[in-house]
Amino acid sequence: RQILFVDLWIVHSLVELVLHGVDIVVQSLFKFVDTNHGEKVTETDEDKTETENEGEASDEHRHGEEGSRRIHGTQHAGKSKLFFSRCSPDIKKNYLCGHYYHRLYSVMKKDQIEICCGSIQSAANAKAGGAVRVELCQGLVEGGTTPSPATIDYAVKELGLKVFVLVRPRGGDFCYNELEIRTMEEDVAYCKKAGVAGIVVGFLHQDGTINTELTRRFVELSAPLPVTFHRAFDECSEPLKALEQIIECGCKRILTSGCRPTAMEGAELLQQLVQQADGRIQILAGSGVTPENAAALKQKTGVPEIHGSCKFTRADGAWETDPEAVRRLVTELQAL
Repeated sequence: RQILFVDLWIVHSLVELVLHGVDIVVQSLFKFVDTNHGEKVTETDEDKTETENEGEASDEHRHGEEGSRRIHGTQHAGKSKLFFSRCSPDIKKNYLCGHYYHRLYSVMKKDQIEICCGSIQSAANAKAGGAVRVELCQGLVEGGTTPSPATIDYAVKELGLKVFVLVRPRGGDFCYNELEIRTMEEDVAYCKKAGVAGIVVGFLHQDGTINTELTRRFVELSAPLPVTFHRAFDECSEPLKALEQIIECGCKRILTSGCRPTAMEGAELLQQLVQQADGRIQILAGSGVTPENAAALKQKTGVPEIHGSCKFTRADGAWETDPEAVRRLVTELQAL
């Protein structure tokens, strides 16, 4: 309860700080508009505009079609400014609020799209495609393992991405021995120092049930960073019961395909998970998600977040994130 209270206090403080900053920026914009765009346009200004237009008309006659495009473009811009200058302060402020809210909301929607990156080049490609959040790993062929410290540092500090790091010492099952757990703990400690945005882990017992002891242990170790329970969830024997256990352990999201090979095939269970979770945890739908099916998947299941790799196979057989596929995915989801 103390940990939960501290987490909520930190989140509340950060939200207050961001809102305060946005308020300062918007108020400054209001002052700028009020100062630089008066409500009245003097007769002298109008006369000057008419005189300039007469001169531009003769220019249009002299320079032909190209001059016409240039001149009319300038006139259109001038008329837009003239219209805005005649608007009341309230209209100006409403316009600015809507414009900047739209831009802020767009960023928030981008933050709900996570790109799985198996290398630093893939992370750079994801950013080039417009992604702001990635799950960083290596060894995608074996389901993903922990990336190197240098890869983590570059993605965070140089690329400036919101990085969720997969902490997994090997491929195979999700039942780890003490030596493996110790290395995972060290990896989490390093990630916290590196400034990552979150940790991705998953623990099962041999019978396919959630290892709640280890899950809770890593949630506490990762704090205040949020923890995603990865697709080990898709191998659990009772997914709806597992959902409740993972919530109780303190994880913030679950990456899942609905216990099927692809998220589209698992859409029915994904919808059930979203409804049962009821906002207590984020359901992150992944596996087989493409720019072509992501919007339909989101609408069908109601999942708040989408996870995709947008990968292609290089000539040498390696997988790599395709920036154009990322761009299409982001565009499709932002259009919803």
